[in-house]
Amino acid sequence: MSLEMSKISVVIALRNRSGTRLANCVRSLRWQSVPEAEVEIVLSDFGSAQDHAESVSALAAAHNCVVVQTATNEVWNRSRALNIGLQAATAPMVMCTDADMIFDPRFLQNVL
Repeated sequence: MSLEMSKISVVIALRNRSGTRLANCVRSLRWQSVPEAEVEIVLSDFGSAQDHAESVSALAAAHNCVVVQTATNEVWNRSRALNIGLQAATAPMVMCTDADMIFDPRFLQNVL
């Protein structure tokens, strides 16, 4: 995916979230009615344990996502995780969401 072509970046802040919920969220964003090249998915991983971090990286690779991993022992801070993800986003429009959301296939078309 050419990030310069993306119209919207979707930032997902997470910590120790991997597996089915996160995978379903990412898949629902990849199964949108808009072309994949128009949607940049940024996974902002704030301090996940090693096994979760590896799973998030594998998911990102499988679904063409950007992953920003912040190694920290700080208390979970969703705002900080989102800000880190927002800094990595490259599209002119940005949307933030949670790892357990599932989006209708026309959601981003309606947003755009």
